[in-house]
Amino acid sequence: ADAVYAGYGLMLAAHLRGLGTCQIGYFNVALEQDASLQDGLGVPKGREIKLVMIIGHQKYRYRRGIPRRTPEVEWVE
Repeated sequence: ADAVYAGYGLMLAAHLRGLGTCQIGYFNVALEQDASLQDGLGVPKGREIKLVMIIGHQKYRYRRGIPRRTPEVEWVE
């Protein structure tokens, strides 16, 4: 869980710097299924990859968000 929380912090920091991020969850599934992948990446014995993320400049920028209706919210105290 600590790796995921740290990753979310990195994602927020990257966004503040104008970078895009994406967590690649399927890669973790592949690592669990095939131990040779960790060997190929040079992961030391006794260590595991818990989070895979890509960070970079966005290729496309969206000019507007998806139109949504305003939610009806009722506050209860």
